[in-house]
Amino acid sequence: MILKIKTTKIDLTDDLSEYISKKFQNMDTLLGGNDPDAIVVEIEIGLTTEGQNKGLIHRTELNLSFGGELLRSEKIGESFFEAIDLVKNDITRQIRKFKSLNR
Repeated sequence: MILKIKTTKIDLTDDLSEYISKKFQNMDTLLGGNDPDAIVVEIEIGLTTEGQNKGLIHRTELNLSFGGELLRSEKIGESFFEAIDLVKNDITRQIRKFKSLNR
């Protein structure tokens, strides 16, 4: 599995990088039957002030490509960790739905 992390308007800390790696290390297991080297997880984390009255919004976007397929999720949260957890839950749900439809 290839994990690519991109940041927007922030510096990537070691804690955040480790948290992302730990959260998404089992994507190849969830996608059993696919070549682990053909699974690409692209994560973009950043701050946005678009469309709100005050404060910064922590945004996480994930693109998961495998076997010619693409699953995508984008979530916002009050912290990066919350946004990452929301994206992880959403993409896990999408993978399960994809697998049940393609049996």
